[in-house]
Amino acid sequence: VCVMPLPYSLRYEGLASAFSELGNGAATFNVAFMNGSLRRIKALIKGRYDCVLLSRLAAEAYIAEGKPIKIAMYYGAASFLEGHVLLYRTENIAAIKTLGVDHQSSDQLILARQFLKQHPHIRLLDMPYVHIIKRVEEGFVDATLWNLDFVREHQPPHLKTADFVRSNEEEAMTEAVLVVRQKDAATADFLNRHLQAEKVLPMLKAVLAGERIP
Repeated sequence: VCVMPLPYSLRYEGLASAFSELGNGAATFNVAFMNGSLRRIKALIKGRYDCVLLSRLAAEAYIAEGKPIKIAMYYGAASFLEGHVLLYRTENIAAIKTLGVDHQSSDQLILARQFLKQHPHIRLLDMPYVHIIKRVEEGFVDATLWNLDFVREHQPPHLKTADFVRSNEEEAMTEAVLVVRQKDAATADFLNRHLQAEKVLPMLKAVLAGERIP
């Protein structure tokens, strides 16, 4: 069983489709969905899942922290997402006072800390990832840093977008990787034989181009 973020963008739908088709072509391979990279990693370590999809930056951060995991597959830049934008409801960026962030999301936290260096007056509010957009729309929080793929495909009404100074690690944040438990050689071998980048990426690109139904 592989766990990945909720498929709220075509890019994630493409990855889920590729994993499901290729994995089930070789074995019984299930794809589960859970937002928050830290939540996914904790579930992997506990044995609930066999592999986890997350950004290379998040994976490397958890490995540096000493989590007993290893990267089994790399899929290259822009395979996880295209980038991030600032999504906000206030009249202008200067009026933003609060930023919604899920503290279980390593990438969002890294982006938020970079953003706060330029806007130190803004306060972070911790909230579940799946509720953040609604909270911004309702006015509970002023802004968030969000997946550009989602914004392009589902531009929330009444919200504005803006570019911002990104982390120097932005490319690592856009790359999808599959992570397994450190001593799980069997799953790593399965992924290397059946979910290689040269098989997954063409299927992902076909979904993004509208040539394939997710």
